Amino acid sequence: MEHVAGAWIRRMRTIALGRGLAQDQTFFTSASPAKLVQTIVKDGEDARLLISTVWGQCFVVTSMLAVGLIWALVWGWQLTLAGLAIAPVFAFTMAFQSRLVTSAEARNKAAREEVAKVYYQSVLYARDVK
Repeated sequence: MEHVAGAWIRRMRTIALGRGLAQDQTFFTSASPAKLVQTIVKDGEDARLLISTVWGQCFVVTSMLAVGLIWALVWGWQLTLAGLAIAPVFAFTMAFQSRLVTSAEARNKAAREEVAKVYYQSVLYARDVK
């Protein structure tokens, strides 16, 4: 999944760069280059993490559930019902974990953007002082 996510993000960055270079010059006077780079690099990195982590977890959970249900059906339908009775607890736990991870990622992204803003302001200030 890491390889797939890496290939996908490289493709998205290539497309974004191509479309950015195709813009008129007036676009760059209204758009901050630092914000454009941050959007392409950092938001792309967040998307890569989504693909490599969430899709990987979904694949593992789906395959485990399918194998477990098939195995339970081989042994008997009663075991299948017992396995399905645990499914709502598992779904609630996964939803809760997903909500926690999403809120942590949102806080992390906001903190990164604040650090980047302060950094770029200090770089611009240092450039203006020279």
